[in-house]
Amino acid sequence: MIFLNYSPASLTHARFDPRAFVNAARTAGLVPSQIVIELTERRIDDPVAVAKRVAALQALGVRVALDDTGTGHAGLEILSKVPFDFVKIDRGLIVDAMENRAARGVLAGIIAIARETGSYLIAEGIETLAMFHFVSGLEEVADVGAAHGIRGIQGYLLGRPENGPLDLRSLEQHRDLLARHTLDEPKLALASR
Repeated sequence: MIFLNYSPASLTHARFDPRAFVNAARTAGLVPSQIVIELTERRIDDPVAVAKRVAALQALGVRVALDDTGTGHAGLEILSKVPFDFVKIDRGLIVDAMENRAARGVLAGIIAIARETGSYLIAEGIETLAMFHFVSGLEEVADVGAAHGIRGIQGYLLGRPENGPLDLRSLEQHRDLLARHTLDEPKLALASR
């Protein structure tokens, strides 16, 4: 899969044509289901227009993610209007939720909405084992099963961004590290970026 960042304004711009986008992707050798458009949650001025454009892309086979969820003011509103395939929870909210009960409530709300809409939840910015253990245990905090809680992680705990070919040995080391720190079976998947 390839994740592409788009601002909501770019996605809803009159010149953005979902069919032309998919045709260009096919010309580049991609299948629509390999593409995930990431929309930043920081500012969504027209949720109705975003919902229509997301529906058009999804009808063509493109998947859509809400990025940086929990950082702006539109998160819960847009989650209630748009069935995102992926919801990526911002690192800042996770850090706050580790120490602050109100932030845990916001996080539990995001998890609950994502569960109801069938979105795949990814925790961003996981840099330490403490953060990993916190998001691994959120199904108890949010009173949801592991299959409906946070299912993927992304962050420096898995490795820093690199140029060039994927280092498979390094990836295996990260998988081994995470496997040693889970209780019974791995609950979280690795989200590459």
